[in-house]
Amino acid sequence: MKKNTHYTVTYQNNTKAGTAKVIIKGKSPYTGSVTKTFKIMQKSISSVTVTSSNYLTYTGKPITATLSVTSGKTKLKSGTDYQVTYQSNTNVGQARYTIKGKGNYTGTRSGVFYIIPVNISKTKITAEPVEQDTDTPSIKVTYNGKTLKKNTDYTVQSVTPIEPDTLQMAITGKGNYCGKTYVNVPITIPETTSAAGITEIIAGTLMLLGVLGVSARKKRKFFNKRKVLSGVSTCMVAAVVLFSFSVNTAPEVTAQTVVTDTIAKAYASADKKKAAKIKITLDPGHVKDYNRFTYFSNYSEGTQMWKLACELKKELESYGFVVVTTRPKVTDFLEVAERGQLAGNNGSDLFLSLHSNAGGSSASGVEIYYSMSDQNNKVLSDKLGKAIAKTMGTSFNGSKNRHYPGATGVDYYGVCRNAAFYGCTAAFLVEHGFHTNYSESSFLKNSSSLKKLAKAEAKVIAEYYDVI
Repeated sequence: MKKNTHYTVTYQNNTKAGTAKVIIKGKSPYTGSVTKTFKIMQKSISSVTVTSSNYLTYTGKPITATLSVTSGKTKLKSGTDYQVTYQSNTNVGQARYTIKGKGNYTGTRSGVFYIIPVNISKTKITAEPVEQDTDTPSIKVTYNGKTLKKNTDYTVQSVTPIEPDTLQMAITGKGNYCGKTYVNVPITIPETTSAAGITEIIAGTLMLLGVLGVSARKKRKFFNKRKVLSGVSTCMVAAVVLFSFSVNTAPEVTAQTVVTDTIAKAYASADKKKAAKIKITLDPGHVKDYNRFTYFSNYSEGTQMWKLACELKKELESYGFVVVTTRPKVTDFLEVAERGQLAGNNGSDLFLSLHSNAGGSSASGVEIYYSMSDQNNKVLSDKLGKAIAKTMGTSFNGSKNRHYPGATGVDYYGVCRNAAFYGCTAAFLVEHGFHTNYSESSFLKNSSSLKKLAKAEAKVIAEYYDVI
């Protein structure tokens, strides 16, 4: 018998999962009909395709991922074909979603996405004026209507006096917050004309700056700018110097020099102590003998960058910095994610991943990729890049950043991304020229050149952190 000649076939309820009917009806010379049922089984949700946003920024509220669920060319509908539940989806870290089939679909499947810290610059920061002898500036930080907790969500430290009556403070994100931003704190200066009063102002200001960790070099700049010294008479300044430091009366410029030099000497040792509180993680890229496809057969990026890290470690330690490396031995190896994570977990203030670049033989120059998690990173990147290029006798191709695909504001390079994710937001990947270039490769394979490079880089870092 032939379909549509001797009989017809029709169906009912044969689209969705459940019981469907097939009806066979005779055609002349056949009559009557036959009805049968059959089951349409639910499709396992584990067989569909799911795409999810990989990185989402902390908001302070539960976060849901952007999911796309498809079966072949059919896009499934949330609430009709499946339901989604979430776990650990509020705070920074790994969050999980579970998709449970519904209607035509059955079973479950799970996936993960990551909640990354929000940059502290997105918060609202207010600062109350601070008295000269007050040791704790009153700073309030809020985000989406929530008041953040000091030392839980952020830390505060002094950066520099920027005006005679203004101190700039650094606010560094912590936990669910990352990056660093700055706030200006007004300093209340009492009016006075007496030598004792001026002396009290100087002493009070010194106390404030000392408690807040301002370096000797910045204290000198601060007092050189203050009207308390430049605006008073020669005899008044001399009286202040006599009263405070027991030196002979001198002309105004000499008195000012004595005051500022005495301030510098009094705090010189504090700079060394300050450096000892700053931890730096050096990451010599790759592993021993890695990347031998260079201009010279005896050059290896993994080995030479390890040698550079060793020299740089010595130079930084001479300034008082605490320095750790991801590869203490040349044969040591860590995965990319582990390198940045190490810097965050050990409480580092700075992370430098040391590399040399590859390209055609004509490609040249230094370039640095800096983490987008700290708005001030470009400042150090520019200074460091220019110093490296000058030492190597090549060009500085600029400070750059690169976004992770589909995640604006998230660093592309895993070493920087993971360093920032785990708390070290001052993260940099430094390309020391091109090892495929004759001149730059010649420089990098020379041990004395690496020592010069280490000295230049260490000096920039010491100046940046204001320890010299």
